[in-house]
Amino acid sequence: MSEYYPTGGAKHFIHGIDYQRLWLMLFFRRAVDRKYFFRLATEMSPAAGFDDIVFRYEQNGATVYMLIQVKHKQDGSKKICISDLLTKSGELNLAKHFAAFLKIQGDEEFKDKIKDFFIVTNADFDHESLASKGITVEKIETQDEFPNVGNSAKYKLRDSRNSIVQYLKR
Repeated sequence: MSEYYPTGGAKHFIHGIDYQRLWLMLFFRRAVDRKYFFRLATEMSPAAGFDDIVFRYEQNGATVYMLIQVKHKQDGSKKICISDLLTKSGELNLAKHFAAFLKIQGDEEFKDKIKDFFIVTNADFDHESLASKGITVEKIETQDEFPNVGNSAKYKLRDSRNSIVQYLKR
């Protein structure tokens, strides 16, 4: 057998499943440590688009949800650029995630119960690419107990030229 051979199948996506599993374990551990009454689901159909982790828990007597989409890049040097966000296809395209966000918010199961929607990834932003379209990345100072890991951060995109809005309207 040759040293090199063509590959396919699970090799190309198993890293993403492993990354998702790590996040699920983190949410489970933190909820147990805090003695929360909670439910944890993955690939929940009504949450399609933000269904990698569906975390339901009780907060001040009310049921709340966190809906998380997990994206892992095998090549850690590849950064998130404007074309990743403003495309009709691809894992990080904002149009797909915005449409999912709107649909989920209208679902009776989640109505008025969603605390957070977010995407977690191991990739950094290509600040130059985003700036070329008038988009800046702002770090949000937060003390979130669940997605807070190591040197992780929450970000907000500022769109001075309405590039994202114009794209989403199409």
